[in-house]
Amino acid sequence: MTFLENIKHKNQFPIVFIGSGITKRYFENAPDWETLLLNIWEEVDSKDNFYKENYKLDKKYANDDFKRNVELAKELSNKYNDAFYEQKVKLENLSLKDAYEKRINPFKQRVANVFSSLIPKNDFEEEKEAFSKMLVKARIVITTNYDLFIEDSYKKAKTSVQVHIGNRGLFEKTEDYGELYKIHGSISDVNSIVITSEDYLTNESESALIDAKILSNLTESPIIFLGYSLTDKNVQRLLNSFVENAPFDISQAASRIGVVTFSEGEKEIKEVIEGLANNRIHYTSLKTDNFLEVYNSLASINQSITPAEIRKYEANFRRIIEIKGQQQTLKTVLADYEDISKLSDKEIKNKK
Repeated sequence: MTFLENIKHKNQFPIVFIGSGITKRYFENAPDWETLLLNIWEEVDSKDNFYKENYKLDKKYANDDFKRNVELAKELSNKYNDAFYEQKVKLENLSLKDAYEKRINPFKQRVANVFSSLIPKNDFEEEKEAFSKMLVKARIVITTNYDLFIEDSYKKAKTSVQVHIGNRGLFEKTEDYGELYKIHGSISDVNSIVITSEDYLTNESESALIDAKILSNLTESPIIFLGYSLTDKNVQRLLNSFVENAPFDISQAASRIGVVTFSEGEKEIKEVIEGLANNRIHYTSLKTDNFLEVYNSLASINQSITPAEIRKYEANFRRIIEIKGQQQTLKTVLADYEDISKLSDKEIKNKK
């Protein structure tokens, strides 16, 4: 049984991680990290100095792309913000007054402007439609993307989603169904964008809380990564924590963690079990260019209601309990309690 067949057979809502590869697949001008930094750098400094800074950081961090890019972003942030306040560069949607008084970071506003002006590619309408239907069946979605493509896709499917940006979701009441976690921020909240080394340092100090919240769901649901190469440090850290705490052997872990890898022109879905971090983390790699089949497979999961509907039920039950509890009248709305832990699966199936 293939990875996707196994998910359909068990009929479990998956946890879906969505990375920058998805944005680049559907938008003409979606930049990779280095291109984003270079384009903005050239607005305040020369291209030669950009590559000179890259060379220095490569020597300092032994060609670690992640460390180089976050340090480069920190340097660029300082350059751009200084240039903005000196009025060497201007942003049409941000005045000096608003930037200063509302504490809006000009560099992050510039980054947000890039991702708010993405141009959709042609010939992907059917696939994007299937992507929307797939999202509806995701228990929760976790993304490091700044853009609003996921939120727009939920709207296209006429389904609500509760959005948590950065660490704010940790302090909000959640039902862990039909929710979107934007762990690196969003263009809808410019200052939330995580891009510099300082941002990542702050993010790392809060990561234990974020990981604990996500990990509590990972043990109950299969996980699928879309648009990732698994080089993201946050994802690696999360998977390490998952493997250290989950009671699964290698084959079980591989059947629960799937990574869809782009393979240009490949119409089939070729599966192979792979490992990373010295083979401690095992997963199923699904190499394909047929994302339509992947989306359709996940969209076929059917529990008769969607995660978004489950979230509404749980939220309503919680509200009733809170209000009636404060009034000391819970017995007027709660039915007799039956200990579900003492019921067999068959008994649960036969009960309303």
